[in-house]
Amino acid sequence: MYNISDLSKNFEILFKSNEYTNFDRISTPSLPVENSIIFIKDSKYLNEFEIYCKNNKKINNLCIIIDKLFFETINDDCLLKTPGQYCDILALTENIEISTSKLSKDISDLSNKKLNDVVDGRQMGTCNIDSTAVIAQNVFIGEGVTIEANVQIFSGVVIMSNSTIGKDTIIFPNVTIYRNTEIGENVRIHSGTTIGSDGFGYNFDGKEHLKVWHLGNVKIENDVEIGSNTCIDRGAFGTTKIGEGTKIDNIVQVGHNCNIGKYVILCGQVGIGGSVTIGDYTVLGGAAKVVPGVVIGRQCQLAGACVVTNSLKDSSKVGGHPARPLKDWMRSIVTLRKLSSRK
Repeated sequence: MYNISDLSKNFEILFKSNEYTNFDRISTPSLPVENSIIFIKDSKYLNEFEIYCKNNKKINNLCIIIDKLFFETINDDCLLKTPGQYCDILALTENIEISTSKLSKDISDLSNKKLNDVVDGRQMGTCNIDSTAVIAQNVFIGEGVTIEANVQIFSGVVIMSNSTIGKDTIIFPNVTIYRNTEIGENVRIHSGTTIGSDGFGYNFDGKEHLKVWHLGNVKIENDVEIGSNTCIDRGAFGTTKIGEGTKIDNIVQVGHNCNIGKYVILCGQVGIGGSVTIGDYTVLGGAAKVVPGVVIGRQCQLAGACVVTNSLKDSSKVGGHPARPLKDWMRSIVTLRKLSSRK
């Protein structure tokens, strides 16, 4: 457990309601959980937390760490000016990015001490595996893993601790599934794919790039198919989600904290940055790229090799770099060809 005395060494405590408060995780401002710490660095994250507070009861044993300069700019009517109604501890930090890296490392170390992925969970008697599941030789299953009926798992697969595999799912050879991954029913995952590895998150302190230790997970809903050598990163402190019926081709990258909707198509070599939202029934052509934080609406069509740098409304059709309406992009290509053909 990470406790109040640890916090006091590194942060300026503005408010505390319980001298013996302990924390074992980091969560997000939009979905805080009990016994956790959340970081608020700007108005975006403060707004997310305010929306949550308006619609939900107070979270027990919640610590908020907020950027000091940002805290000095917020109005007196902000909920954090009366923190006792919303959290048990409110603390300030001079550099929230560096604090996030260092504190996430501490929480990660504490979490790793609780779990075992060295001795197979079947030997330890900690797994829950349905009798109809077919598991090949040379498969490693961590402690606390649940595998439901009629699952097929081929040789070389690694399923790390506390993950769940829904019924009728097939996992082909040499797939790696990291801790706490949730896989639904009738999912197909092809060879070489990695699900739940850390996202690409670092904060520069002037000398080195400090890692953000990812503590979230991946949730894959029913009827998803994932091609070979695809990578889906876990959420930093929340969940990366792949919606029901989505189909993902080979060699696709899905960054941390992404929310991919239902029945989405991601063609080969698509690259999606962190914290991207993609609406239901949207199609991304081969090698399309989406920069971090973009929101793409429902039923959009993204041409192959386009680069999306801004959010898109429902039913948008775009192409090019930077991506723009498909007709405009095609018209510009024709114009360029005409100009280049002139003598």
